[in-house]
Amino acid sequence: MNNIKNAIDKIGLNVSVETKCGTREGIAVLYPVRYDRNLFGGTENGIEGRTNPERYMMFCESRLLKNAEYGDVVYEGENSFTVLWVDEYESRIGKYIKACLRKRG
Repeated sequence: MNNIKNAIDKIGLNVSVETKCGTREGIAVLYPVRYDRNLFGGTENGIEGRTNPERYMMFCESRLLKNAEYGDVVYEGENSFTVLWVDEYESRIGKYIKACLRKRG
């Protein structure tokens, strides 16, 4: 969990999130998802493998994506992404959210 906080502090990007509750701004880490095929034909997320240029993972502090749902929008510079799913978790260091995003047009 400390690695997530360090990554957000060191390589985080300024983003804004538009939800039904309003617009929030903050810092998040965005990176492309890489898929591997497993023995049984399914797909798994991994650090190696083929990049899917349309799918991204996002890590941020909980307050930035609180109450975010499928279809909400994340803006980073000239890029915009649609939220597909959100997963919140908590540790001694704080609350964080992992979200899967799809790049928009």
